[in-house]
Amino acid sequence: VLNSVLLCFGHHIRQVHQKGDTEPIREALIKKIGHAAFDQLKIDVKQSWSPSLEQLEGLKSFFIATLDAEIVEEM
Repeated sequence: VLNSVLLCFGHHIRQVHQKGDTEPIREALIKKIGHAAFDQLKIDVKQSWSPSLEQLEGLKSFFIATLDAEIVEEM
């Protein structure tokens, strides 16, 4: 799930790409996942993916658990 941009597409394009503000985000992502994973990510984002319903349900569960963990940390 490393290639998920968790912003709406319009916000991502306007706030990041059109303003030329990609470097801080790129650096933060590399710091989080490492250079090897970032290099693979650059390849993966150019691929198409047709997930099955099972894969989508798995992603939903993953994102819910991730958000729940973030909420708990903030409390």
